[in-house]
Amino acid sequence: MTHLDQKHFRLSTKKNKQTYFLIGVRTICILYLSLYPLLRTNTLKETKAKVDPSYWNVYHSVEQLASKLEVWEHKDLINFPICRLERVCRTDKGLWILPKWLSNYQSWLEKCGLNQSLVWYADIQDPIHFHNSSFQGDLIGTQVLRWQLPHLIADTIWILLWRHFIYYSENTKLKPWSFTCVNSASKPCITTLFWSDLEPVLFNNPRPREEDWTSIYLEQVLFRTIPTQWKAVSADYQGCFQSVTFSRIRPGHIPNNLFSEQGTFFEENGISREDRLKSSFQDAKDTGGCIVTIALKNNSVDYPTNRLANSSHPNLFEQIANQIPRLAFDSTPEIYRPNIYIRLVDFQTITLDDWNSAKESLQEVDVVVTDHSIANSQFLLLRPNTTVIEVLPFSYSAVMFKELAFSLGLDYHSVSSNPDEETFLSCLFAYEQDQHSVSQLAQAYRKEAEKWRLGIYQQSLHLDKLETTDKVRMSRHCARQQRISANATEIAYFVIQKALTPCLTGLWYHQHAM
Repeated sequence: MTHLDQKHFRLSTKKNKQTYFLIGVRTICILYLSLYPLLRTNTLKETKAKVDPSYWNVYHSVEQLASKLEVWEHKDLINFPICRLERVCRTDKGLWILPKWLSNYQSWLEKCGLNQSLVWYADIQDPIHFHNSSFQGDLIGTQVLRWQLPHLIADTIWILLWRHFIYYSENTKLKPWSFTCVNSASKPCITTLFWSDLEPVLFNNPRPREEDWTSIYLEQVLFRTIPTQWKAVSADYQGCFQSVTFSRIRPGHIPNNLFSEQGTFFEENGISREDRLKSSFQDAKDTGGCIVTIALKNNSVDYPTNRLANSSHPNLFEQIANQIPRLAFDSTPEIYRPNIYIRLVDFQTITLDDWNSAKESLQEVDVVVTDHSIANSQFLLLRPNTTVIEVLPFSYSAVMFKELAFSLGLDYHSVSSNPDEETFLSCLFAYEQDQHSVSQLAQAYRKEAEKWRLGIYQQSLHLDKLETTDKVRMSRHCARQQRISANATEIAYFVIQKALTPCLTGLWYHQHAM
């Protein structure tokens, strides 16, 4: 039937278009659903390609990841990560020894059959011995990281172990994480991994520009635990998983065997252990000239949260660099000025991510000025008696790199930044889990900040020691968010004194020996 009415004709045409559109959409949906099985490329059951990296976001909860990857339907359930946890050891009496923090995850342990005959022990304590098995230190080198990132063990470690299991089981013929060791008095069931052994892991990673950097670090630490040679273990011996522990180095409590381990590490990696002070003094005494290298190591540059660049103050490291030439000139007697050469190195423009470039650059340094960052693990490459000046946020107490520096024989000093009340308090009140805790922390911070303004300096304000529900996350996290500002002139003057002292002494001896 032909419609002559124009309005009616237009409506009919529109209705036909809608009908055709719906038919087309329906056809496309049917085709897509019929072809969907052929399009799936990321499922564990139908491909051996690499798993989508988005699955490995460190902020996925364990339960979310498990459901997403169909964990419990995998054919090798017995090898699920928690069933192969580091430092899990079955004794000859059928007992399972596990770190105490796992006691909160007994429902997971039941899925592995580890639901009875369990022995718990604290995973941060002095070495203990149980049936000739030795346990010490902290779980795979995360003691300091766990203190700063409480979610790390609860979420990240599970994901990383599972990621390794999936990748290696689907892409190689090896059976990863099938560790065995001989449990005897001569070969205890443990492998102690010191800080120096972990350094290549950090050196080979990009500097932490994202929250996800911890997953890269832990992944490589775990990878380094795989034995290079497989040993046949008699059925008479007790089998257990390889243990990787991390010994924090405390002043006055350095393990006796640490130096031999470090010596081997330095020798194998071509790291000079020549004393910086003796070297500078001797060069000046013998040659009548001295070359000083001062490194400015702003680890925060280009980070998502740049405490220095976002500051309302000029860049602290730029201020220090601008002060050094004048102070060096004023601090050097006129007779020695032509004989001393000072080289400033800005590590914002020189990459230290590569092991060899970092080694070559840092071995030449006499004084380092740095802010607080995990990148300071590169202290390992400095010569003994190299001066290190670490600028910390106000109210942030950090001993991580201080202990490392002392153990390596470095001349370590820390400078507390000026209070940044605005940034700290705004961060603190962003947390709403416990208002009482927030109030307590804020009052303590204001009290110490006022002491600073009055000239009563407090270099080590331990906000994290307050009895608060959320103390670690709030106080330490917010302290690290502060903008760093300090007296650049005082720091620059201290740098010059440390840099020039051995040179001037050597030049004096050279002059009087002539």
